[in-house]
Amino acid sequence: MDVAKIHLSIQESELLLNTEWLLIKERIIQKIISFYGETHKIFKKYIVENRDVLPSFISEKGGKISKGNNFKGLPFVVLDYPARFEQRNIFCVRCLFWWGNYVVISLHLSGKYFPQSNTRKLWLEYFKEKGFLINISEDEWCQEWDNCYEEIEVSKMQVAGNFLKFAAKIDLIHLENAPEFLEKKFIEILSFYKTNCHLNGETIL
Repeated sequence: MDVAKIHLSIQESELLLNTEWLLIKERIIQKIISFYGETHKIFKKYIVENRDVLPSFISEKGGKISKGNNFKGLPFVVLDYPARFEQRNIFCVRCLFWWGNYVVISLHLSGKYFPQSNTRKLWLEYFKEKGFLINISEDEWCQEWDNCYEEIEVSKMQVAGNFLKFAAKIDLIHLENAPEFLEKKFIEILSFYKTNCHLNGETIL
């Protein structure tokens, strides 16, 4: 019986014998998790301070940080807060750190949180002004920036399927600016709800 052989390239062999790079990677991931922990506190403080002028479904409760090693083959860390995942109904502000790519903050809406057709222009105009891009793919979970997102064109009234997703990103080369970037974009997202939505979540016309 022939035993299968393992064939490694020079680069693969070097990495196989090098434990330090894995330890460094884990330290980086833990720093991102800690950063998200602090980000959650900042987001929660803003919600608590604006509790009386935000829709009731935007709650200071909850929040989840998760991580993995295989989003398109690469490590990632996610903060979902505030977020409501119900059957066919999604309201979620998500911060995604994607190894080798970028940090993204997005607003994901579907089901009963999806804007009515007569209010979508208001949504598009606001998020275009704030520099967000819009997901124009049929996959609401798509994160690839070049394939899924484009600049908002209000005249097109862009809506992909039965969801609406706005997002803004910062490249990892500017990771040191991520705390200020996420806080700024988070406030822009919730400021829309403060200004344009009733406490029951309906858009003010």
